[in-house]
Amino acid sequence: MNEERNLSVEPATNEQLERMARAVLECSVDGLPPTNVCVLAIGWLRAAHAQMMAIAGLVEAGGASMKAPNVRAFAELAIRIVWLHELEDRTAAMPILVAEAQGLDQKFVRHASDMGFTTDGNAPLQALDPETLGTLDRSLSSEARGVAHAAKSAKHVVGLYALWNEATQFSHATTTLAEEWVALDGGLLHVWEPASNEWEASMHLVSVMMCGFVGQILIAEGASKEAALRFVSASLSGLRPA
Repeated sequence: MNEERNLSVEPATNEQLERMARAVLECSVDGLPPTNVCVLAIGWLRAAHAQMMAIAGLVEAGGASMKAPNVRAFAELAIRIVWLHELEDRTAAMPILVAEAQGLDQKFVRHASDMGFTTDGNAPLQALDPETLGTLDRSLSSEARGVAHAAKSAKHVVGLYALWNEATQFSHATTTLAEEWVALDGGLLHVWEPASNEWEASMHLVSVMMCGFVGQILIAEGASKEAALRFVSASLSGLRPA
């Protein structure tokens, strides 16, 4: 996350991150346009700040070594918000994301069947017709499917992608994760707890960035400037000293 750190005068405190997250989550959505684009923008923004609150809570509780999955989700959501902001036709986002989700659900049903388990999968998801949700642009399939492709098509997110990639190594059953918890040293097994990466040091900057991009998306969707920028104001209010 080098780009964001270069812009930071000093890391935000854990208390600031929690206040920022809570302030954004408490923002009302009254008066905002009821469009699929707004659902994605606001939903991802709220989800990212819920992750930020969870990270702050883990750090406060002494569980900093357990925050990798939350950091990974936070980074992915931030990348998606920038991706949505940069799309030439934002109405194409929801249809292709639904279509890709349907494909994954169908794969799950097939794989489960191979394991001897019969399931209908996600029936409400499969009942959706992507073509009724906006512009269905199949050329966006790879971007909708993978974080790396979304990051490449967006701008200025290489730092977030690096953060996502690093946190991913500690979010799955990798050799890296195994060796963080127990490893061979001198022919003997040694148990320890992973070192605490300070991934959250610049999340305050990412919060403000996400809120700014979402505000621009909302204005483009027809929201008033005052209503659209309520998330930015909330984020900044949480950053200020209590």
